[in-house]
Amino acid sequence: MAPEVRLPPQDIEAEEAILGAMLMSPDGVDDVLSMMQASHFYKTHNGFIFRAMSDLFEDGHPIDTLTVTNCLDRQNMLEKIGGAFYLTGLAERVPSAANVRAYCRIVVARANERLTISACQRAVEEIYTREISAEEAHATIMATMDKIDPGGDYQSMADIVPEAQAVIESVYKDGRIPGISTGFVDLDKYTGGLQPGDLVILAGRPSMGKTALGMSILKNMASKGHPGANASIESGAQELAIRYLLQSRGNDDKSDYTGGYITKAAMGAIRQEAKILRDLPIYIDDSGAQTLQQIRSRTSRMKSRHDIEILMVDYLQLMSGSKKDSRVQEVGEYSRGLKKIARELDIIVLALSQLNRRPEGRADHRPVMSDLRETGDIEQDADKIIMVYRPEVYKIMVEPKGVNQGRDNTNLAEINLVKHRNGPTGEVTMTFIKKKAQFYDREQFRPDSDAADFTRQAEPVPPEAPAEKPADDETPF
Repeated sequence: MAPEVRLPPQDIEAEEAILGAMLMSPDGVDDVLSMMQASHFYKTHNGFIFRAMSDLFEDGHPIDTLTVTNCLDRQNMLEKIGGAFYLTGLAERVPSAANVRAYCRIVVARANERLTISACQRAVEEIYTREISAEEAHATIMATMDKIDPGGDYQSMADIVPEAQAVIESVYKDGRIPGISTGFVDLDKYTGGLQPGDLVILAGRPSMGKTALGMSILKNMASKGHPGANASIESGAQELAIRYLLQSRGNDDKSDYTGGYITKAAMGAIRQEAKILRDLPIYIDDSGAQTLQQIRSRTSRMKSRHDIEILMVDYLQLMSGSKKDSRVQEVGEYSRGLKKIARELDIIVLALSQLNRRPEGRADHRPVMSDLRETGDIEQDADKIIMVYRPEVYKIMVEPKGVNQGRDNTNLAEINLVKHRNGPTGEVTMTFIKKKAQFYDREQFRPDSDAADFTRQAEPVPPEAPAEKPADDETPF
């Protein structure tokens, strides 16, 4: 009796449903690309189509029957997949585009089963022919399991502790902060610098200076040899470059760029700054509304090409592409995705976030962590949350009460670290010069100092340990 011929595990209908859903509902493409690879498809033609869709998506092009047809035609693949007729029929085979994640899980499961069968069959054959030992066969099968579940193995303390101790030893011997300096001395005292793998949320109401502070941190790090990228969803690249240049006007308060007047001294300072900026490793993507998948793929390329160490996203609520039941769930998905990018690429992700209107109803207008707009899982996902508050915006020129009663709030910004997963929380004051949209360490420039040098950036000094000030709803460690 002839042996039974069995086909490998597969689900062609689910494969076609995935491709059809991507054609019908572009909003679901991000979900599919986060779960699927071309190699997961059993039918080779479907893998070719998926790869074409992925290429279009990463290049920022829409995905529909026409664009995919043209892409495959340029690659000389259109006839191999069955022509345009096959593509137009895919959308008709979709039971429901809303169930695309379920279809993806089915196809991935079948692909993993094929991998497992193939590895076991190969091991059996090689054992029979004495090409490998049983131990080697086992290792081969385990390597296949690693492909199916790429999560890392458990690590022993013997492996972890020496590396952790080395970090602490370097702080002890060199007196340096453990992370990458923000360029602001007082802020570094609380944060210890920013750590690769961290998701840092920089939050505030409109006009508080979130973008200005984020840009300054990005520039300060780049100036010290730490390349960075800015996924600017709100502002254009030229607009951001102009803002950087206008920060360099020295002590000149007479120039008014928006009014059409720049002094000779200010223009000289701007030209000098332009020479410096040209050489800084800062890269800007101003392609507008971006999905999580686009940010992930573009950041991965920037990491590969330029070894960036920090990504600034301006700002979180302007990201797009998710189709969750509520806006809270959408923003929660974005924050989890950005945290995943930080961990996978071992970079800092500095994400700007708007606050809701609740501070407007308070007497002092100071924000708290629960004011994070469409908070979702932001509070849970973030390693650090920094809030920016400027009393001047609300015409509070003299602090009315509290420990700072009578304080002159001219050019003052409160920078409040309300969450710090691995350290103390606390608040520092900084100087904000509105005309330059620039932050400075408070000791570097005070309103009563005639000798203030706006252009000098203070060098970080070994920080003193601040008193711990836990957030209301968590301990600092």
